[in-house]
Amino acid sequence: MGCGEPLLNYKQVKDSMILLRDTYQTIKVPLIRFAIATSLPEFAWINFFELTNEIHKEKLLVKMHLSLHYTIDSLRKDWMPNSLSILPSLVALEYYKKITNNSVEIHYTLIDGINDTEQDAISLSEFLKNRDIPVKFLFYNEKPTMEFHASSKEKLSLFKRYFNKYSIQYEYYIPPGLDVGASCGQFLMEYYLKYNLVKIK
Repeated sequence: MGCGEPLLNYKQVKDSMILLRDTYQTIKVPLIRFAIATSLPEFAWINFFELTNEIHKEKLLVKMHLSLHYTIDSLRKDWMPNSLSILPSLVALEYYKKITNNSVEIHYTLIDGINDTEQDAISLSEFLKNRDIPVKFLFYNEKPTMEFHASSKEKLSLFKRYFNKYSIQYEYYIPPGLDVGASCGQFLMEYYLKYNLVKIK
C-alpha cells in the first residue's frame, strides 16, 4: 500500500509474497495473508491476469483492493490517467475473486465536490449491485500543498442510502497520517515542490 503500482513489477511482488509466506511458515506462523492495492493500469491489464493465475497457482492468501475513487470514466482519467475504465476493472476484480477464492474490496476516497454527489452514490450502487464487492470509503487526508478537501460525513449518508437499498457492504475508514499529510504517496509532494518539479495552481 502506497509503495507504487504493484502491477508494474508483479513478478517481484509475487516472489516477495512467496518468500515471506515460506519464511514465516518455517517458524510456525499459522496464517500468512497479504493485501495488494492497484489502480489497474490499462497498459498493464494483462499483468493483472497473470498475477491472478500465479496467486491461484501458489495458493497465496491475497486480498485485492481496487483503487476506484470515481464513477465517471472521464473524471477518473483526469485524476488517474493510466487507469483502466470502470466496468472492465470491476469485471477483472470479479474474475480475481472467482479464480483465487480470495477477498476483494473497492477503495473510494471521498473528495468534496469531486466524487461525492448523489449521482455518484447512484452510479456506484448501480455498478456494484449484485456483484458482491464491498466498498471501503476513505477519508481524504488534506494537506496545504493540495487544494482539495475531504467530504463531510453527511455526504457519506448519500451513499449509505443507496448501498443499503441494494445490500452492498461498506465501511468508512480514516487512514492514519492526517497530522503529517500522509496517504498513498502524498509525502512526495514536498519533494516535487522542493525541486520545482510541479506547479500548484
